[in-house]
Amino acid sequence: MGVIPHEVRDLTTISADLGYSRAGVAAMLRMKTEVVKRLIDVGLLHEKLIRFSNHGRTSHVVSAQSVKTFEAEFISLGKLAQHQNRMPGPLAMQLRAAKTLPHKDVHGVGNIYRRCDVSKML
Repeated sequence: MGVIPHEVRDLTTISADLGYSRAGVAAMLRMKTEVVKRLIDVGLLHEKLIRFSNHGRTSHVVSAQSVKTFEAEFISLGKLAQHQNRMPGPLAMQLRAAKTLPHKDVHGVGNIYRRCDVSKML
């Protein structure tokens, strides 16, 4: 008897209502997974442990509400560059020249901007 992909997916997929994997958040916010971890470490994103009732395994998920709250206040350089249809490097140089600095000087979280600081570009 073989593995039926949709049955495995149904048993292991995390509902968006529960939250997202770190990799999923990284893809949504256009940043590296390591940066998502650092955002969790500094409290800008919140992670929780959930248990799958069907097989008892646990998984860490970033809460959907914390991602929504983060996106309302902040934007990554990658996401801003995507919105501007530009490369991140030249955009970062333009932001520095305009004295628009990243949100916090926290190691590993250098390219996160407050939306209010870059609102003219959105």
